[in-house]
Amino acid sequence: MNLLKKVTAALSAVVMAAGAVSAIPTCAIGISPDKNGKQSAFEYELETYRLSDTRIGVRIATINNPGVLKFGLVLKYDADCTLMDLEQNLPDFLVSIQNDTNKHQIIVPMLSVNSDRDGTCIDNLNDFSCYFEFSVPSSSAYPLQFSSCVYKYDSLNEGISFDFDSTKDSRPRDTSVGVKLKDVPYRIGDVDEDNKITMDDGFSILQMAKYGNNLLTVDDLNEYLFKHSIYKGTRTWNDMFPKLTYAECADANQDGYIKEEDSDEVMEYYSQAAASNITMSTLVNTIGYKTVTYEY
Repeated sequence: MNLLKKVTAALSAVVMAAGAVSAIPTCAIGISPDKNGKQSAFEYELETYRLSDTRIGVRIATINNPGVLKFGLVLKYDADCTLMDLEQNLPDFLVSIQNDTNKHQIIVPMLSVNSDRDGTCIDNLNDFSCYFEFSVPSSSAYPLQFSSCVYKYDSLNEGISFDFDSTKDSRPRDTSVGVKLKDVPYRIGDVDEDNKITMDDGFSILQMAKYGNNLLTVDDLNEYLFKHSIYKGTRTWNDMFPKLTYAECADANQDGYIKEEDSDEVMEYYSQAAASNITMSTLVNTIGYKTVTYEY
């Protein structure tokens, strides 16, 4: 997926169209200078994911935290979206979350609970992230828009402090980028994406099938690839199969499930191809297409 190279002062937006589980992240989003014009080194990223025809995931995560005492974030979302779930990885922060459905925005104020031996509050140096999941009607018109804004920021380490007053419309205006659709090819059975079918692919598919008790769906795996990659230290499908882009690659017969039969089919294809005598009827090693999103 294309990287959206939008570096803005205090605000960025990502426009999400119906696409794959792959994300479209912004790159190194900075925040506004304080009233004295001092620029913080704090940076974060905003990513959107299409989990299914009717569900979209949005993730906000720090990529550079010079030390934060207080922090407030606004995530604005499209009117067609309905907030379904919210997960946080916010270590050592007191968090208050407000969902303003009338204005279609979520406000996440955070206050560090770190303190030194004297009980004096100190900056929090940990990275943190928030994940939001939205339902979207299948009839929604795309693109959909999501935008983020840091409106409150206090850092003792940097000597920076600001707090926008939304009642005076001092918050910066939204910026946006557009996302359209395209069909991208994938090779059925090629789990490690080396553009060929090998025994390794068959073994990997068998491993997935066993982990999923032979009931793993393509949609479930695509969602798992994303959601369980948010938190560091979690054993994920990305850890075990780091080159797997789309779960559809592991679905040899393209029936929407990843089962042992898919591994058997890949292994049989490999054996026949090695003997230069392919007689089976199979989709393995053929090209499938998946609708994904891209920047315009």
